[in-house]
Amino acid sequence: MRPLAAATRTGSPASARQRREGARSIVAGAAPWALLTMACDAAWAQGAAVDTWHARVGTSPTAAGAARPAVDGRDLLFGGAQRMSGASGLLGGVSGATAFAVVQATSTSGQIYAYGTGPYYAGKRATMGKTAALTVAVGNGESDVDDRTTSYHTIGSGMRTLAAWHDRSAASGSETQCYDDGNIAPLSSAFDNDTTGNFASGEALTIGAYSTGSSYVTGRYRAIGLVAAALPAGEVRRLSLLLESACG
Repeated sequence: MRPLAAATRTGSPASARQRREGARSIVAGAAPWALLTMACDAAWAQGAAVDTWHARVGTSPTAAGAARPAVDGRDLLFGGAQRMSGASGLLGGVSGATAFAVVQATSTSGQIYAYGTGPYYAGKRATMGKTAALTVAVGNGESDVDDRTTSYHTIGSGMRTLAAWHDRSAASGSETQCYDDGNIAPLSSAFDNDTTGNFASGEALTIGAYSTGSSYVTGRYRAIGLVAAALPAGEVRRLSLLLESACG
């Protein structure tokens, strides 16, 4: 990727605003996104409940009633009872996926994103969720809980650019990975099986919980991106840093 402009016409270093605007101008075309949505794109009123999160690429996620997140500063606030529904079938027919979230997930449990209706292990599904204050789980589902594969990773605190990497075609023990601000997040433990085949077709994408209304996360979101492919590590890092710059 060509670097963002490092200087203005007068030779002065680019400001944070210039770098942010530069990143925003290229991010939509920087990957084969199935979904890309950023909170900075919307002119919401502070405190407003959000029905539709405008997507730069793909179908805009929606919410209704008490499930709507609220605008808080530059973020969408999910208070532990909110979720947004995305399009169905975004991963159907593929064996790999990479999901990005610019998020500060403050709860010790809950789904940051989930592809699939209900627990991810009840079918060929995928998820990234919290299991402790500074632990994220990335999972591939199968027919039941004992057939899943899940890796648990330690992340830093505060607003993060997280990436969940899924590859159902990889060998057991190598199917999932988590990136934290573009770097591989340390592995703390894993439950490894060899899941096979493609992700299920027609499944829902949900932000902030399962589509069934369980496993809610508490946190602040600035962006969600989904690519229907298991991207190389260098691409995951590049896109993570680009999203971090665009949403900063």
